[in-house]
Amino acid sequence: MDRHFAISLADRRIAAAGVAKVLASTAVVWMKTQGFSWNIEGRESIALGGLLSAQANELRRSFAPLSARIRALGLFAPAGFADLIALSPIAEERGVPVVREMARCLEADHATVTGLIRCIRPALEDIEDNATCLVLDRRLYAHERAAAALAAIGRECPLEGMLAASVREALVLVEPSEGSDLAP
Repeated sequence: MDRHFAISLADRRIAAAGVAKVLASTAVVWMKTQGFSWNIEGRESIALGGLLSAQANELRRSFAPLSARIRALGLFAPAGFADLIALSPIAEERGVPVVREMARCLEADHATVTGLIRCIRPALEDIEDNATCLVLDRRLYAHERAAAALAAIGRECPLEGMLAASVREALVLVEPSEGSDLAP
């Protein structure tokens, strides 16, 4: 084992390969998000344009921590867009879809990245690479948050009263028993 690393080279390669796939997937989602934000038309253009612009900025800012983690593991991060596309399970977009299809496409892409992170994380836990887990946990949260926002755009919004009722129902997980600390 290298004296500068608590994790073996073989394990660092596994961790770096996983982070590189997340970096590549995030880069492809960023490019799609940026391209869609440039080409939105219609009544949803202001709301969705602002959301996509904010998401594109967040995605772009995530490149540095991901590539820095790969470098901290003692390996090189992918540097070319062709390398990123080859590493990503997410396909490039051709053309410009309609607004709701943009939202559905990006929602699916974010879900793909969250699935990828969830697949990689157990291997990182096995090698006790907590620092890489932390970096990926932050990406997991960001991609889940982005997917949820896009899912709301991809479907019709229910009436306001129905939305409030469904939120209340979703938040009630269990009814507290009379003797518990949660009972009113």
